[in-house]
Amino acid sequence: MSSNEKRLYNSILSKMYILYLEKHYPEVNVHDILKDAGLDEASINDPSHWFTQKEVNRFHDAIIEYSEGKNIPYYTGKFGFEESMKDSEETIKKRAQALGNPIEVFNELLPLAGVLTKSCSYQTHIESDSTIKVIVTENDNVAEEPFQCESRKGYFTGLVKMFDDYLEPEFKHEKCMFNGQQKGGNRVCEYIITLKRKYTSGKNKAEEIERVKDELSKTRKELSRAYTDLLKMEKENHTYAILMNEMGNVFQEKITMNDIIGKTLQTLGKRLNFNLGIVFLADHDESNLLYRGHFGSDDAKDIEFLKKEGIFPLKDKKLGPFAKCFNTKEIRIVPNTDKIKNEITAAKNKIIIRFSIKSFICAPVIHKGKCLGVFAVSNKKNDKCFTKKDEIFVSGIASDLGVVIHNYLKYLEETYLKIKTKENEKKIIIRQDLAGRAIHNIRNPAQAMHTCLDTIKKKDNPSPELSNRLNRLELNLVRIEELANDFLRYLRPIKIRKERINLHELITMIVFRMDGDNAIEIDTNFDKSSIIVADKSSMTYIFEEMIHNAKKNGATQISLRGKPQDNIKTITIEDNGRGIPDKFEDNIFEPFKSVDPINTGLGMPIIKNMVKEHKGKIYYDNEYKQGARFIVELPIK
Repeated sequence: MSSNEKRLYNSILSKMYILYLEKHYPEVNVHDILKDAGLDEASINDPSHWFTQKEVNRFHDAIIEYSEGKNIPYYTGKFGFEESMKDSEETIKKRAQALGNPIEVFNELLPLAGVLTKSCSYQTHIESDSTIKVIVTENDNVAEEPFQCESRKGYFTGLVKMFDDYLEPEFKHEKCMFNGQQKGGNRVCEYIITLKRKYTSGKNKAEEIERVKDELSKTRKELSRAYTDLLKMEKENHTYAILMNEMGNVFQEKITMNDIIGKTLQTLGKRLNFNLGIVFLADHDESNLLYRGHFGSDDAKDIEFLKKEGIFPLKDKKLGPFAKCFNTKEIRIVPNTDKIKNEITAAKNKIIIRFSIKSFICAPVIHKGKCLGVFAVSNKKNDKCFTKKDEIFVSGIASDLGVVIHNYLKYLEETYLKIKTKENEKKIIIRQDLAGRAIHNIRNPAQAMHTCLDTIKKKDNPSPELSNRLNRLELNLVRIEELANDFLRYLRPIKIRKERINLHELITMIVFRMDGDNAIEIDTNFDKSSIIVADKSSMTYIFEEMIHNAKKNGATQISLRGKPQDNIKTITIEDNGRGIPDKFEDNIFEPFKSVDPINTGLGMPIIKNMVKEHKGKIYYDNEYKQGARFIVELPIK
């Protein structure tokens, strides 16, 4: 991220400039400066906001253009510590006066500069009782401008004046980052500051003592107020933590979407400092925002009113704040609803009137980049204006709502898929059972007919013509039995009984048993210690069927090779037969797809199922053109 994008400078620094201009350049229009710089008053007045280098540069350029003032950065830095920032800096000033030696005080307080800026780091070296060296090192990926060096001098002067009005700093600044000074690749400024006292008379010393006593008295009050603010912040953080926990508990109940939103809003209503909060979610095609729940009113008439009026089109030419918030995915603050009457329809203005909405914040409910809806709050209970802190807080709540809603939708989807999967599995079991029974009812009569044919052939001594017909009938009965067996094998769940199998021994046995045809040459190449853990019956069927298919496809040479790789045993089966026609390459493993029209087309699907049950893979190599090549991958363990 470049320095122009990093947020480096607290808004308090920019606020110093505004106050300085209002006091010393009253003729300058501060609003015009902010407008030209692309900044807004809300950000300047919010002590939790930080500006980028690019924004600060624009702000400085606009100030110089409008004021035509000289060395404004220096005088603003000095002014900020002397007058303008009493609310946030007064405690620092009082503490400084209690520390003693001016140089020790300076050394103690200077690192506090890092509270307001993240652009540089500060180091100090005490040279003597009245001299200190300050080394300012620019942080990585930061590109300050020369005016900020002058501002630092003013800062140092103001810091000295903060604890002793009778001291004057003298600067020696020979090493400057804007003159090419570097340290370890980072630019560096070195300031040697000597403190000199303006007055030394006894009268002035007595006045100084009285002033310090007065300031110490005020310090106690400031510290008390700071402690109160700290307790308030801690309470807010604790409230937010409880809020997030309660929102999480709502989701754990796994209830309906309306109940999820309703209970979440009920929790928000108890914990948040807003009079009214409403959630709108987009419909399925994102054409409208629809009211889904609110807190701040339990009146049934209000609920019916919001259900009727809480519809905001997202694709109209004239869009209101909620629709703009959803479409742009950006938070919007409306400090005065009187100023947006032209942006909304008369019907939507009814909501503002009914709930006496004077101001509101609307934040997009986003999860993983997708906008689900809008969360809006209005009118703080203490009637104070919305701050940047409120904006950040509401945006955080909207983001958490997005997580809750997304998780619930995901839970519904997963639940639906589980139900559908169970239903599908049940349907498959029923179909398999019915198909199995039908196949048994076909196979049993076929076997009986086969027996009758054998009896007729042996006893009745049929004529040649009848014998020929009986043979054809017998062949068709065998075909029916083969079809029935294939169907049963395909439909039945595969029962796996895993054991250690030596592939070399298994393939050798299969080849020996099937190598009765002298016209076929079967070559094997397996490591004699080639072991896998698998079901022996399934492995036997797979390789017997592959060799049998190769023979039927005109192969005269068949090769089986095995090679281990990364706990996977890869077995390659090649033949020099006719290969697989192009139109069958993509669906060779689908049921009832066969190169041979008299086959069932279930052999390869059965093989695929068996391989899959072993958590393996099988695929056809369509780049092999000398016949057919299949590759089987099986886990060794």
